[in-house]
Amino acid sequence: MDSAHRTPLSGHARGILCIVASAVFFGIAPSITALSYAGGNNPVNMAFLRALLPLPLFFGLARKSLPLPQASLKDCILLGVLSFSCTLLLYSSYAFIPAGIATTFHFLYPLYVVVYEAAARKQRPGKGTVTGLMLSLGGVFLFLEGGASSGFLMGLMLACLSGVCYAAYIIALEKRAERLPLFARLAGMSVAGAALCGAIAGVTGSLTLALTPKAWLFTLLAILLVAVAGTSLFQEGVRLADGTQAAMFSLFEPLTSILMTLLLSGETLSRAKLLGCVLILSGLALHMLGEHRRS
Repeated sequence: MDSAHRTPLSGHARGILCIVASAVFFGIAPSITALSYAGGNNPVNMAFLRALLPLPLFFGLARKSLPLPQASLKDCILLGVLSFSCTLLLYSSYAFIPAGIATTFHFLYPLYVVVYEAAARKQRPGKGTVTGLMLSLGGVFLFLEGGASSGFLMGLMLACLSGVCYAAYIIALEKRAERLPLFARLAGMSVAGAALCGAIAGVTGSLTLALTPKAWLFTLLAILLVAVAGTSLFQEGVRLADGTQAAMFSLFEPLTSILMTLLLSGETLSRAKLLGCVLILSGLALHMLGEHRRS
């Protein structure tokens, strides 16, 4: 077909493409992050660099919104501590379990938000959410089939806790996003994250710049995929589409992460673990569809 007669993509379709692309970038990053550990990097150092290195870009993009009022600074500190606590826990889980499994367990966070809303706001979950929760719990139990090593259980626990922190971040962000310009918020959060991760790195002796050239390449590529490409595409996708579809199409992230784990590590997952991933992701999809119908 001649290019002059091609129908241009609608804004909505472009939004979905942006969300899918961001999910793919976010899904690739965990395996690349884990590869950097073999060259001298570590989870705390990686989280510190993830907060520190994008700061010049964020401050440059946010210059018209700065300085922030004191109340907004406090909001940025809270959001930064929650967000980078999640990052620290998730990066730490990669040392114990494959990145694809860690991302899948981290992605249970929408269900934690549902539990919070049911308990704190007295909002009854819909049938789709309840069914999705049961499917996801079934998937979790499949990962414990036949017993699991203490290291594997530690990795699962860290990934789940990262999801709890992310759920808390989303709940906090919901109340504060409107009064915080995007790039000013990202800059403030990264400053708070750099302070938090830098302090932990200093206390634990984890801070290091003595990475191999290959580890630096993996580190910078992971930060570029998450902090620049993934975040920018996701924000644009949400603007052009909507939040519910953003949540649905974000499921490409754990799917991509599982595929990258299998391709890069050469590891194979047992049938039970593969079925567990399918149940967890199916449960999340059911929950999101249910929320979409209710709204």
